Amino acid sequence: MRGTRSGADPSDTLWAVDEALLRAWPSAARWPPEALAAARERCTEAFEEGARQHPGIEGDPILFMEGLGRRLATHEPLDWQDAEAGLDAIDAAGLFLATACAAGQASAIARFEALYFKHLPTTLRSMGAQVADIDDVIAIVREKLFVAEAGQRPRVLDVAGRGSLDKLCRVIAARTLLNRRRSTRRQRVTGDEQLADLIAPHDDPELAAMKDHHRDVFRAALGEALGNLTSEDRNLLRLALIYRLSIDEVGRIQQIHRSTAARRLGRLKSAIAQDTRMYLRLKLGADRRELASLFRLVETGLGKSFVRLLGADASTT
Repeated sequence: MRGTRSGADPSDTLWAVDEALLRAWPSAARWPPEALAAARERCTEAFEEGARQHPGIEGDPILFMEGLGRRLATHEPLDWQDAEAGLDAIDAAGLFLATACAAGQASAIARFEALYFKHLPTTLRSMGAQVADIDDVIAIVREKLFVAEAGQRPRVLDVAGRGSLDKLCRVIAARTLLNRRRSTRRQRVTGDEQLADLIAPHDDPELAAMKDHHRDVFRAALGEALGNLTSEDRNLLRLALIYRLSIDEVGRIQQIHRSTAARRLGRLKSAIAQDTRMYLRLKLGADRRELASLFRLVETGLGKSFVRLLGADASTT
C-alpha cells in the first residue's frame, strides 16, 4: 500500500483489516462475500487516502486499522449501505497522521503541530492568556496528545478520526487553560515539588539525619532553583524526570536533536545546582559544616537523577 512503512507484511495488513471490521462490526461476518470484499477495499482506500494527504510520512497499516476499528465501533451498521456511510465519516487523513505520531515519527509530530496547533495561540489569547501561559498550555497539550502513560496509548489516537482535529486541539487547549486557572497556588507548585522529590527523595539517609528545619531549607532551596527555570525548561525536566522518557524520546517530543536535548538537560543540572547552593548560602550564612553537607546532597541528588537520563550523553553537556 502507498505510504506503508518499510517492511510491512501485506498479509498482516489484510489480517488487520479483517480484525478491525469484525471487532467493530461483528455482523460483518454474516455479510455477503462481495460486501465484505468491498468493506476491505474501502478500509485500504482510507489508508491510502491518508498517505496521499501526508506525503513523506510513513504510515503503519496495523496501527491505522486498529484506530479505524475503534472509530467504526461507535456505530453498528444496519446494512452494507449504512456501513459505507460509517466509513465515509472517518477522517482518514487525520487518523493516518495520528497513528504515525503515535509510532514516534518526529516528522509526523511536526506536521501535526503545523496543521493543528497553528490556531492555538490565537484561541488562548482570546481567552486572555499571556505569552508564558500560552507556551505552557501548548506544551501541556503536546504532552497530553503524544506522551503515553504507562500501559496506555497516546491520546492522539483517541481524538483522531472523530472530526476536525483543528477544533479538537483548540478545545483541548481551552480546557487546559481553564483548568490551570482553577488551580490553587498550591496545586501549581505540585509539579516543582514532584521534581524536587525526584532530585532529593525524602528517604535519602543523609538528608533524613539532618534537623527538620535544615531539611525544609534544603527542599525550599530546590524549589527556588526550579522556580527560576523557564516554563520551557520545566517542561523539559518533567518529560525527562517525571515521565522518565529517554533522551531520544525527549528530543522527539521537543523536536530537537538528542544531543541538543542532552546539552540542555546538562545545563539545567548545573543551573539547578548553582541556584540551590546560592539559596542555601543565603539562608544558612556562616554555618559552613551544614552548608558543606547540604552542598554534597545537591550534587549527589542531581547526579542520581540525571545519570540514568544522560548516561553516555553526559560527555556532550
